[in-house]
Amino acid sequence: MGLEIQAVSRLGQSVAMRAATEWLAVHTDERTASLTELAAAELSKPTQRAKLDTLIQHIGHQVTEQLESALERFSDNEIASALTAVTEAISSIDLSDAALLADDADPEALAQRIRRSLPRTDLGRCYELALDQSCRYLVEIIRSLPAFQPRALAEVLSRASVQAAQLDDVLGRLPRTSLYAPQGTDNDAEFRDEYLRYIGATLDRLELLGLSMKDRPRLALSVAYISLTVTGQQKRHDTWFNEPDHRAHSGVRVESALVDRTFVRGGAGSGKTTLLDWLAVTAARGGFTGSLQDWNGLVPFPIRLREHADAPLPTKPEKFVTGWLAGIMPPGWVHRVLRAGKGLLLVDGVDEVPPHKRQKVREWLRELAQAFPSARVVVTARPAATDEKWLAELDFCSVELEQMSPGDVKMFLQRWHEAANAPEEAQRRLVTQLESREHLQGLASSPLLCAMLCALNLGRVSELPQNRMELYAAALTMLLDLRDAERGIARILTASDKTVLLRDLAWRLTLGGLSQLPTSKMREHVTRKIRSMPNVDHAPEEVVAHLLERSGVIREPVPGRVDFVHRTFQEYLAGEEAMQDDQVDTLISHAIWTPGPRRSCSPAATANAPRSPNC
Repeated sequence: MGLEIQAVSRLGQSVAMRAATEWLAVHTDERTASLTELAAAELSKPTQRAKLDTLIQHIGHQVTEQLESALERFSDNEIASALTAVTEAISSIDLSDAALLADDADPEALAQRIRRSLPRTDLGRCYELALDQSCRYLVEIIRSLPAFQPRALAEVLSRASVQAAQLDDVLGRLPRTSLYAPQGTDNDAEFRDEYLRYIGATLDRLELLGLSMKDRPRLALSVAYISLTVTGQQKRHDTWFNEPDHRAHSGVRVESALVDRTFVRGGAGSGKTTLLDWLAVTAARGGFTGSLQDWNGLVPFPIRLREHADAPLPTKPEKFVTGWLAGIMPPGWVHRVLRAGKGLLLVDGVDEVPPHKRQKVREWLRELAQAFPSARVVVTARPAATDEKWLAELDFCSVELEQMSPGDVKMFLQRWHEAANAPEEAQRRLVTQLESREHLQGLASSPLLCAMLCALNLGRVSELPQNRMELYAAALTMLLDLRDAERGIARILTASDKTVLLRDLAWRLTLGGLSQLPTSKMREHVTRKIRSMPNVDHAPEEVVAHLLERSGVIREPVPGRVDFVHRTFQEYLAGEEAMQDDQVDTLISHAIWTPGPRRSCSPAATANAPRSPNC
């Protein structure tokens, strides 16, 4: 038995014996007698004294079990010295009825009385915690034992098993407090279940980009999720429906590549956020299979770095829980989950914080990993923002999402058209064009661009785009103008007015290095902008509501915050604004530079500008 276990056991038995002594000492002059002397005075038979010993030992074991869990984080030497001091204090303090009444039978008041009479400032947190817990158990035991009457002890002991069970119940309900559980852990399991239900319900949805908010159906992510491949050693070639695909794919699915710490990189619209949402939903429902089966039972914590682009990073793990449940979360719950190795941190969008802040993100991740080394962590970023070794020193394994294979595209087309309730003819028409036009195959290789093609095709645009720039322009034209016009929906803004306002918003976000801003700020920007737009005669509140509801380009991901449905739209519109106002140099100064040959440039600004060899 280790030194610390012996110390805990001695303290547990000391608490039990002191409680029993006070129980038997019904008269003041009897308090100087030992427990043995008190028992002998009332119990004539050895069997009765043995029953008393058994009851006291049972109480001691119960207290010991409670103390072990509260003190497990301290070293052997800390526990041994601290608990010896607490045992001495418990044995010597006055626990007479008068003294307890003076303390209002309050364990905290008793502990403070001990600190005043026997000050020990040299033993640290272990002593303080053990003293508080011991006083709590001692007072509760004294309260719970039946009122002692002379010559009635034998009758009480005849029901010793019942008395022991009642004390078990009382002590079991006491909160097992510690540094990580200042108010106990009684509500942890209930809150965990509620939190997992909340995550599963709120994140199990997939937006069909390319449709306006009113037309966008709710699609379950757990049903529509498509597993993508990541870079690997072995490459294979696939066929584009009927033709060979000249691109190589590893065939390694991203779920199989995930380890305890994984850094997932992928281009714009490659499915990074969707991957993290799927991991959160699957963890919440315990639905992992295969190589991730061990992840069942983990508690997911989605962290959107875009929400901290203009705000400090969360330094308190409790800030990882947002939304309606934050107010009822037990204090220290996130700490306890992460410390127990049951947390799954899903950190999305390193590229969505300003370049000067990314070093702070890395240091923040380092501190997280040091504080909670057993937590699983998945981090995402665009390749242009970080290189593959950006988190290598923190023992992260880096993988990069590949373009969708022909099989992935085929499945994506099927699920998109089913969710949009589109006619079969629309899907057949798009498949036919993909089979015959190689440039469309390249555009369909990312989930974002593939969704745009689906929407444009569904809108019966006569000629699908030839390149990315044409695709962005056509998608915006469809979202901002054609769809509402074809359906006869009343518009308070022309397509040109919408574009002007959205370009202004995108430009302001880009200059600030942001990807979202408060809805109130957007309303302020719109108010100033429409003063110079003579054709707009509606109130700013109506204009903002119309853009959020009908444009399909911006949204409120959470109440009170606005962002673009995808950063690609923001970058394209910001590039257009820069070209319009001759601000390309300013835009380039805000471009994302990384060590190495890659550089991210705004698509619209570089479409007609001289191209750097690294663009």
